Amino acid sequence: MKNDIRERVHLVSIVPMLLITLILGLFFTYNQIKIAKQSMVEKGQEFSKLLSAASEFGILSNNPAELSPLSQQLMDNPLVIDVIFMDQDFVIIHREDDFDITLSIPPASITQTHDAWCLLNR
Repeated sequence: MKNDIRERVHLVSIVPMLLITLILGLFFTYNQIKIAKQSMVEKGQEFSKLLSAASEFGILSNNPAELSPLSQQLMDNPLVIDVIFMDQDFVIIHREDDFDITLSIPPASITQTHDAWCLLNR
């Protein structure tokens, strides 16, 4: 009889503690993943804004030779897998890599394909 009461007390005290630990662990994991995704998108938007200012003349003159060094510098960052420059008609002027992507016309400013984020600065 004594063992039965001890087991019940342990069960009543341990089960709620384990449930709370599990729920809090899932919540904090989800929250950290959400924050990581948001910071990646913000970093990509910063890259996009800086690159758009630097590449303005190359895009207006439709000069891929001027855009190539800009995209190569950006490709040195491990977070970047492809750089695409398009004109106002969404025709590709220069592309640094052949990452498989399908763009809608006009492309959305932020889209996610597979495991990558695509950012467009207009």
